[in-house]
Amino acid sequence: MFAKKMNRMKAAFLATAIALTLSGGAAYAMPEGGSVASGTVTGLTNGTVASGGTLTATSDAIINWNSFNIGNGETLNLNTANYAMLNRVTGTGISTLAGILNQTGTNTAILVNPNGIVISGTGVINAGNMILTTLALSDSQFLNGNTATFTQSGSTPALLSVEKGAKLNVEELLILAGGKVNVADGVTFSSKSSGDDVMIENLAAKSFTFQKENETQDVMGSTTTTTDNAMAFHGTFDNTSSSENTNFHIDGGTVNLDGATLKLNNASELYATAGQQQDSETVPGTATSANVLSGNNLTVSGGKVIGIFGGQTTLTNSSVTSNASESNITVASGTTASMEENADYDGLGQLATHTADASNVTTLINTTIQNKDGEIHVDGGRTIVDNSKLTSDDTIVVAAVTNEVSDGNDITKNVANGNNVTLKNGTAITTKDAYVYGYSVEMSPTVTISTTKDNMLADHTYNGSTNSTATTIVDSTTTGYATAATVDTTSSNSSNTTDNGSSSNTSSGSTTDNGSSSNSSSGSTTNNSSSGSSTVKTSDEIQTETTVVQGNLLTDATTQATQAASDLTGTSMAATTEPAATEESNVQVDGNAQEGADIHALEHGTDSIIASTVTAALEQGNEQFESFIQRNIEYGYHSMEDALTADTPAERMEQASALVSRIDSDKNMDEGAKLAQAYGMIQAVQDNGKMSAQEKATIRNMIATSFRSLSKDVRVYLSTVAASAAQRNL
Repeated sequence: MFAKKMNRMKAAFLATAIALTLSGGAAYAMPEGGSVASGTVTGLTNGTVASGGTLTATSDAIINWNSFNIGNGETLNLNTANYAMLNRVTGTGISTLAGILNQTGTNTAILVNPNGIVISGTGVINAGNMILTTLALSDSQFLNGNTATFTQSGSTPALLSVEKGAKLNVEELLILAGGKVNVADGVTFSSKSSGDDVMIENLAAKSFTFQKENETQDVMGSTTTTTDNAMAFHGTFDNTSSSENTNFHIDGGTVNLDGATLKLNNASELYATAGQQQDSETVPGTATSANVLSGNNLTVSGGKVIGIFGGQTTLTNSSVTSNASESNITVASGTTASMEENADYDGLGQLATHTADASNVTTLINTTIQNKDGEIHVDGGRTIVDNSKLTSDDTIVVAAVTNEVSDGNDITKNVANGNNVTLKNGTAITTKDAYVYGYSVEMSPTVTISTTKDNMLADHTYNGSTNSTATTIVDSTTTGYATAATVDTTSSNSSNTTDNGSSSNTSSGSTTDNGSSSNSSSGSTTNNSSSGSSTVKTSDEIQTETTVVQGNLLTDATTQATQAASDLTGTSMAATTEPAATEESNVQVDGNAQEGADIHALEHGTDSIIASTVTAALEQGNEQFESFIQRNIEYGYHSMEDALTADTPAERMEQASALVSRIDSDKNMDEGAKLAQAYGMIQAVQDNGKMSAQEKATIRNMIATSFRSLSKDVRVYLSTVAASAAQRNL
């Protein structure tokens, strides 16, 4: 009976929809209730415009609309060739742009809807010079000459959302500005301008100033943001088919770049910033540690200038590369930063950071940054580089400072206790000139710094001519090493090389190296002090040296894979004993986990399809299996740990579900990475000290059953892990 009732309801709904379409109801998807408040416009008939129609401003014009929508399959044209046009929604509904919006002309066309704007998956925006925003603009501001200030209406930030499948094509200018902005994966931006000056701004802010300039890239003025102004950008930008310069901005109070793919031609610039911007070179942009910029699986390629800045900045499993001539890549955190005229963070100086403290943390985890012909700067109040590779034919700076350092001799004046640099877990820096400095420098023995010219490794004891102490630390995935960290200063012609200040020392020693060392293809020079040592090796030796990475386990994937198989096949197995966690990492992984799982399965006759599927999933995506699984489990663990800080069970479930959904829908992440992250999430739930056993069980079950992108057998494995979590130590 119930099924029949539902079928009747569906039939009635379809009949109503068909009737509305036949009676012309679909026309109401176009803008309606239009009233010209100022200026003159053609193309408006009784307050409406039909699909395919064109609104043309014949003087600077303001149109107030009751609603402004474009239905799927419909088209609206805006002509601002001679004058600007403001379209303002005064009704209470959001604007849904599901069809095609074409705008032509060098004067600006603006759509303001303080209720919200959605560009749906079928929406296409062809923008010559356009602003789409949920921030209000008054008549006087619109008509106020060359400057206009957009401001949030009310206390709640309104959302501008661009849904998966939407296409945005830009000829000269497109600004997407909301109190909050969400650009989904599968959204495509492109720029194929015939000019030489393109600006695309994605902005979450409380207010921003638009200033009409001769150069399109100079139109963005100051911004005001709070942490409520969240920018989530997961889309794709590609202007590699164009040779023209495009400025692509992603800005907000907080910025999330997970899964974003940004492909720039070699003339273009990318700026991603969390904080507040200024439009003057004399007034710095500002940020606090709450202005967090993060990116997991972010890919950036090409670009003349790449600037990534926040109060805290973290890139994980990401790649940033440029092949442009004399390009610059900066990843930084700070409280203030130098800016160019158009609120572009200046990455061309010694450091982008003007001021910072220890709460301004810049972190690279399992990330590659490569600049073929230019500098790389990674800096903050504290800087951590973990299992990452930095490569440049020019200069690499990794620093933790309080104030900007313009000269090496100024280091002691611009660092404070807490400005620490940490390099660990096989991090490799390869460049001509390398500069690593802070109040203290920590390096693990697996780190390599390879230079062909200058190498400065300095802490607060640096006096301008001698090396300083670098504290040797133990990698979070290791129990210790017998060898020292490596610094390579091999000259390009393999002749005599002068080492004016490069060293890596044990925790209690410091080395003064004022002499020269002669390197050959098979030789090396070691300079020792009474309590520490530094090793200088040739490139050939470094290339042939084997780095052994071993693991203390907090999360033993061997036991879990075989336990899951045994649970499903009836094979008995003892629980795992959990070793102590290190201070730096709560979740660790055994490098030999997969091999052990395979051997155990064979020995105990559990060669099941589930075990083999789990094995296949875990082997995907990365030649360095140990690092791949380690990073993803840690990311899942800490992400879920953050989600569970909410105050109530309902809020915790909401945050946890949103996290799972985001990772599950990430098409740039393979099955092995998702499985590892899900595994870390379950561990984080298990370790949480403030939730009841029942709440833990509910969230564990949600995690295990919500990963729809995983294969069936892998989901079965996750369910087994979740179900047995309360009975055994994960």
